[in-house]
Amino acid sequence: MFNSFIISFKLRNTYRVNSIIYSIKQLPLIRKILPDSLYKNIGLKTLGNIISIIIEICNIFLGKFIYILAMIVGMLGIAKTGRADAFIHIFTFLTLIGALLNTYMFNPTKDKYYAMVLMNMDAKKYTLSNYYYSMIKILIGFLPVTLIFGIISGLSILTCFLMPVFVITLKTLFNTYLLWDYKKTGNARNENLPTKVLWSLVGIFLILAYGLPFIGIAINQTIFLIISVISIILGIFSFRYIIGFNEYKEMYKSLLTQSNVYMVQNQRNSQVIQDASLKQIELDKSDSSNKEGFAYFHDIFVKRH
Repeated sequence: MFNSFIISFKLRNTYRVNSIIYSIKQLPLIRKILPDSLYKNIGLKTLGNIISIIIEICNIFLGKFIYILAMIVGMLGIAKTGRADAFIHIFTFLTLIGALLNTYMFNPTKDKYYAMVLMNMDAKKYTLSNYYYSMIKILIGFLPVTLIFGIISGLSILTCFLMPVFVITLKTLFNTYLLWDYKKTGNARNENLPTKVLWSLVGIFLILAYGLPFIGIAINQTIFLIISVISIILGIFSFRYIIGFNEYKEMYKSLLTQSNVYMVQNQRNSQVIQDASLKQIELDKSDSSNKEGFAYFHDIFVKRH
């Protein structure tokens, strides 16, 4: 499984580096002077890798810092409850929203398409190894932020430590539900296409997150600790379900085909052109070639024209 993660990480990093180089090539003043061989330039690749690492670190730490600061700390001034209660209350409901909208597992990214569809990597090993990595990033990224802002807001150290764990367990619970739902219905939910029910829940949770503290009602630390313990217990069973799930290949085949239909369509168009060309060539048997594939088409074309 570790090897699967290393391969997937290198694939994702290569895709990110090439995207960075592509972005550089789109700059108006230099796009015409930069050749396509730029993608092979070792120095630029190294620069792209450095930028990619910086982006990864920012995703782990800076993103969490800005999120807590803007979405929670910045909103504590409207609360008519204590800062500690308002902090943990808003965090709880925003975490529920995050679990619904950002599953990691059901996000149909291109690197998943390349790995599991084009490269035919083991879907279960790929999924689990990257899911573990995503959860570790949440733990490492949130912990220092919740400790800093939580303690400043008056939360206990225990509560601050439990907050990142709460995020992980909620995501695990919702992912387990989505896996169970797929097994039952055969429908893989694309997290980028939320249903009306999901958007309704998001709206309700947002109102509860900010509206209740505004009128003086909030979840306190004791209630949060009880909720956390329950979610951890349920999360352990859910995690076992995720590990034991054996239909990742079929699920991603369905999910990634829907998400990357343009790529599949291109493949189909290419196959149609190839079949049509083959039929056209076979109309005349006077020319022949011992080559195969498109080399065969080219050889026959040269002989004829």
